[in-house]
Amino acid sequence: MQAASSVNESRWEGTPDAELWKMLAALVRWRLVVGVGALGLGLLLRPGVGEATRSTLLGAGLLALFAVTGLYVVLLRVRRGATAQAWIQAFGDCALVTVFAAATGGANSQFVLFYVVVVLWAGVVLETTGGLATAVVASTGYLCLAEIAQIVLSDPGFTAPGRASSPVPYSPSLVLFLVALGAGGGSLGGRARLDRQTLRQKSREVERVRLDTDRILENMSSGVLTLDSAGTVLHYNRSAEDLLGRPLAVVRGRLCTDVFGEGQRPLLDRIRGTFANGQAVSREEVWVKAPDGRPVPVGLSTSFLMDEDGSRRGVIAVFADLSEFKAIEERARRSETLAAIGQLSAGIAHEIRNCLNPISGSVEFLQRELTLDGENAHLMGLISHECERLNRFVTELLDYAREPRFHAESADLGEAIGDAMDLVRRHPAYRPDIALEYDAADAPHVNVDREQFKRVLVNLLQNAIEALEGPGRVAVRILPLAGDRVQVTVTDTGPGIPAEYLPRITEPFFTTKRGGTGLGLAIAARIMERLGGRLTVASTPGAGTTFTLELERAEALAHAA
Repeated sequence: MQAASSVNESRWEGTPDAELWKMLAALVRWRLVVGVGALGLGLLLRPGVGEATRSTLLGAGLLALFAVTGLYVVLLRVRRGATAQAWIQAFGDCALVTVFAAATGGANSQFVLFYVVVVLWAGVVLETTGGLATAVVASTGYLCLAEIAQIVLSDPGFTAPGRASSPVPYSPSLVLFLVALGAGGGSLGGRARLDRQTLRQKSREVERVRLDTDRILENMSSGVLTLDSAGTVLHYNRSAEDLLGRPLAVVRGRLCTDVFGEGQRPLLDRIRGTFANGQAVSREEVWVKAPDGRPVPVGLSTSFLMDEDGSRRGVIAVFADLSEFKAIEERARRSETLAAIGQLSAGIAHEIRNCLNPISGSVEFLQRELTLDGENAHLMGLISHECERLNRFVTELLDYAREPRFHAESADLGEAIGDAMDLVRRHPAYRPDIALEYDAADAPHVNVDREQFKRVLVNLLQNAIEALEGPGRVAVRILPLAGDRVQVTVTDTGPGIPAEYLPRITEPFFTTKRGGTGLGLAIAARIMERLGGRLTVASTPGAGTTFTLELERAEALAHAA
């Protein structure tokens, strides 16, 4: 029994003949169980058998049975030729039954009936060919029992049980029955094989559909959460895990109220309310708390999970983070506002310049014609200076308001940065204790309007050196990005920008700099938008500020064209 049970059926999982191997392993086990029981009961209950003869036959029979079983176990461990091993077991069983029958009365032996069992299982396992072939072998053994008995019982002092009495004649009907049984068992085995193949195919299709569904749900960018009527989580995908901050292993199969916190309560209440109220929701907005603690707007749609009979047994919720959409909406509103401000600014700047030109011209005329000194000369100089400052403001206002023509070209990013840094070194705010750092190695080409892009760089570098109240450093770096894009960062070691000012840093007329117009960064951001890139800012008070420009390489644009 230990030898038979030691065959590990799991080793055949996934092999082409896995089912046949399992059948053979089961035959090994049951052959041993049935053989031991049949030998013991058959010899014990058979009349006319002496105690010594019974013991001898039982010992020899068990020895043969265990020997054959051990051989089959060894062959199973080899794991080669499943069909060949099935034929070996079928013919081996015929031989084993023949020997047992020959030793216990020939055609009169109760073991003759086991031919039926062998032929039947051979037909089921090896189908029609195996059933008929085994029936022929079994019939041959049955018809040759007398001759085989003389070989097996060659000892003249040994008399087989029952042989002293009149022998039972051979039954042709048994031979015909074995042949018919082999054909019938083979037909049954073939049909069972086709049924198993159909079942396996359907099981594979069902499994494939299930796996495809699971993959689709797992790779959805939207979160999917399914609850039953009691609020138990039935399904929970990766996007839901990322958004709600609870791992799948903790959530699935548990009540949602036990695994989610107060931050997710508005979402859960709306999902459970769908089942309670019997009304699904579509694109409803709720707010949840993200794993990092920030509030996140979520778009929610729900539907009912139905049983086969059409009854509702749960709710399916699909939800997505709307933060990016909110940001896009905010940028769209901001663009509309800035466009309106630009149009208004253009009109105002035009009217201011119409008034400013005669004033500045008159001041210049008076300065040439009049000789002023003292307070009068100071006042006249103040008027002239303020006229110049107002004219610069109007120029910047017009630059922001108008839509200049851009001449896109492939520009060397390193040369553009170098030219901008040379200009900044001549700026009045530049000091020797300010270190300008830039590594021009492997600078790519970008498709930009060179002069406009240089204007953006000069503006950012000027802001950086003006932010340094003492010795400091301004570093320019080029960082490659995935997707043939590139970043240029301008980092200073100044005092930084307060967090509450960062969202408004590129708005027109917003400035924290004394004497600033609040248009420099607004113009830079607008130029970057026109160039197909973007400008972002990150700052930590006391640790400096980093402006980031993102552009696309000229090679990528040329390839796309």
